[in-house]
Amino acid sequence: MSDRLHTIKKGRKKLPGAVRVLLLSGVLTALLGWICLGAASRLADSFPDLQEADRWDRSGQSAQIAAYFSVDAQMEAMQLRSLDKRIGAALEEAGLIPEEGSEARQFTYTFSATGQITLTHGKKTATVDAIGTEGDFFYFHPVELRSGYYYGGDEVNKDGILLDEITAWQLYGSNDIEGQVLLVGEIPLIVRGVYRQPEGRLAKAAGLGKPKVFVSYDVLDELGMSYGLNHFEIVMPDPIRNFAVTKIKDLLGKDEMNAEIIDCTKRFGIVNRLQLIRSFGTRSMNGEAIIYPYWENIARGLEDEVAAWTLAALVLLGYTLLLYVTLIVIWWRTKGWSFWDVFRKFFKETIPDTFLALKKRLRRKRAKGETPEGEAPEGETPEGGQTDGENPQKGRIRKEKPKKEKPKKERAKKEKRGKTKEETTEGTTEPTEASEGESEGGEHEKE
Repeated sequence: MSDRLHTIKKGRKKLPGAVRVLLLSGVLTALLGWICLGAASRLADSFPDLQEADRWDRSGQSAQIAAYFSVDAQMEAMQLRSLDKRIGAALEEAGLIPEEGSEARQFTYTFSATGQITLTHGKKTATVDAIGTEGDFFYFHPVELRSGYYYGGDEVNKDGILLDEITAWQLYGSNDIEGQVLLVGEIPLIVRGVYRQPEGRLAKAAGLGKPKVFVSYDVLDELGMSYGLNHFEIVMPDPIRNFAVTKIKDLLGKDEMNAEIIDCTKRFGIVNRLQLIRSFGTRSMNGEAIIYPYWENIARGLEDEVAAWTLAALVLLGYTLLLYVTLIVIWWRTKGWSFWDVFRKFFKETIPDTFLALKKRLRRKRAKGETPEGEAPEGETPEGGQTDGENPQKGRIRKEKPKKEKPKKERAKKEKRGKTKEETTEGTTEPTEASEGESEGGEHEKE
C-alpha cells in the first residue's frame, strides 16, 4: 500500500506557477470580500437610533417606521396625538389584541420639531438650536448622558430641558448641573441632565458639533421659534411583510411630495443595499421640501457607506467565483476522465483500500496487545500459536505444528536391527567361502 501511494505521489504533476498564483489570488480576494461584508454589517449595527425595534421587541416581530414631513404638510400636534387611538384600533382590527391582564404596550411613538430657543442664566444668555419632543423620544434616540437623566414625555409640567456640553459650559461652566434652573423668557426650566453629542465625520456633516438642546414640544412651540412638526417615529407590530409601513401611510394620508415614510428596520438589509447600489448617484437628488433631522442625515450617510462596502464585497467575491468557475471549466475540458471513471475507482479501489487499511490497523493493534478482553495476548493466538515474525506488518497468525520426536528406545532398536543384519550377512558369506575351500581341497585329495 505504501509503495502504491509513493508511486501515485511520484506520478502527480505539479500545478503550473500561473495556476497556483490564480488560486492564491482567489483565496485572498474571497477573504477580503468577507472582511468587507463584516465591515458593512458592523456599520449597520453601529447606530442605536435605528435599533429601537430590537430593544422594544426581542422577538423581531416589530418594525420601526419613520415619517418626515415638509413644511407644506402643515402637520399639527393634535393630528399626531390622535394616532395613538387610531393605531390601537387598526391593530385590534388586524387581530393583534394584547393578552388579558397584560400591561405591556403594543407600540411606542414620538414626534418632534426643530427650531431655536433663547436660554438665560443670570447674566449669561445663549440662543441655540433646539429639538422639541413629545412621547418616548429618548427611547428612539438614546443620547449619551454626561450627568443627570432624560426627561419623560409624560411629564405634567413639561419643564425639563437636556443641555449639550457646549451650552452647559457656556451658561454654567460645568457639566454637573442637574437640577439647576434657567429661564426661557420668564418661564423657568429645570436642567435634567447634560448629554454628549455624537462625534465623527458623519455627525459633523449632519449638523452636530454646535449647541443643540432638547425641550418639550410645547415649550418650543410656545416660547421658542419652531419650524413646524416634521418628524414622527413609531415601533409597532409587523406580523406580515410591510404591514406596519402600509398602516402608517394609510393613517397619515400624506402624498409623497410632502412626506417620506421609511421602514428603518429593513434599511440595512441586503435587498435595500442592492437598491442603493443600483440608484447610486441619483438617490442624493431630492425634489421634496423636507429637512431631515441630524439622526436621519447620519443614517443616510451610513447607508451610503454600507452600500460602498457591500459593492466592494460583491466585486471581490464575484471575481473569486468567476476565477474558480473558469479554472474548473478549463480543467474539465482537459481532464481526460469521466464521472464513470471516478465512480468505478471509488467503489472498486478507494473503498476496498480503506477497508484493507482498517483491517491492517486492527491487526497491528492486536499484535501490540491493544485488543479487548478475551482476545489473544501479544504474539500469541488463543490456541497458543505465535505471530509470523518475518512479516509483522501483515500480522498473519500462524500456528506452529508440534514436531514428532522419535523415542530413544526406538532409535536404539533400529540401530541394533541394522547391526544384526550386517552381521548375519557377513556370517553367511564367510562359511560359504570356507565350504568352497574345503570342497576344492577334497577334490585335490581325490586326485
